[in-house]
Amino acid sequence: MKYTEGFSPHPKISFGHPLPVGVSGESECFDVYLAGKFDIPGFMDKSGEFLPEGVSFTYAERISKDAPSINSMETYARYTLEANKELHPETLQEFGRILNIDKNRAVLLIKINNFSHKGLTGLLIDGTISSIRRNISREKQENEQRIQNADKQ
Repeated sequence: MKYTEGFSPHPKISFGHPLPVGVSGESECFDVYLAGKFDIPGFMDKSGEFLPEGVSFTYAERISKDAPSINSMETYARYTLEANKELHPETLQEFGRILNIDKNRAVLLIKINNFSHKGLTGLLIDGTISSIRRNISREKQENEQRIQNADKQ
């Protein structure tokens, strides 16, 4: 692992898009800068030994040191909203594409680059929704397929 230079070195890590207060993350991303070769499968197998309970790595890949940062890439996330009362599409459509909506549950696809969560978390604060879960999508193709499926509904 690479460390920052200076008086108090720490691991060089770049976290992705911030997770708003009140929103749980099911699939968050970050970059870890490494020095030298690294055994990804071995790391994935041993990661449970040092991660806090409830946290696990589900995916890892080697990228070029010249690759764009996580925050500079176009990023989509699937937001699952749970409510104690009926959800209405007109309340949610301003935030992103509605992939699925039932009486008390909705799934939205939102491009999170420069997305302000104020309105969405406002629904949590005012009691319209009871929970928000975010799942970041890694693949552009996966996002395009979700959009096409939502357009067919």
